Amino acid sequence: MKRIFTAALTAALLFLLTGCKDGKTEDFTVTVRNITGAQISGITMYPENGTIDSTNRLSENLPTGSEVSISFGALTEDEISKGFAITAYNAEDGTSGDLSQLHLKNGSKLTLYTDDWGLAAAVDMTDDEVNELYERDHADYIAAQTEAASENTDN
Repeated sequence: MKRIFTAALTAALLFLLTGCKDGKTEDFTVTVRNITGAQISGITMYPENGTIDSTNRLSENLPTGSEVSISFGALTEDEISKGFAITAYNAEDGTSGDLSQLHLKNGSKLTLYTDDWGLAAAVDMTDDEVNELYERDHADYIAAQTEAASENTDN
């Protein structure tokens, strides 16, 4: 009886340690929040494992101030570790913004916003942290513009 219990316990622990069958995670899901100031008409988002997936992951426009849960199904740890690529499409003018090498974990909250450079993203940050990031990016942009203007007047 003790052997059966030990074997069952060992099997259960191995199952828990591997996460699930075939080295795949359970359903990998992230929440995408839109604070870009414009509706997003489409989002393509996929692990950067060499296969480009241009499937629009939105069933309807994502208004600014809203969020949506996006599921990727089962992914391997290798797929997750390589990061994710995303393209978001502006519903108002059709422009798009691309981001790559976004390192996410199951349950991450990805906040999309715009700064002086274009589409930007914050992963698992509070609103205050996103605002601080925006202010830092804006200061970097102003410094780059000032430096470029200075170089142009020096020539």
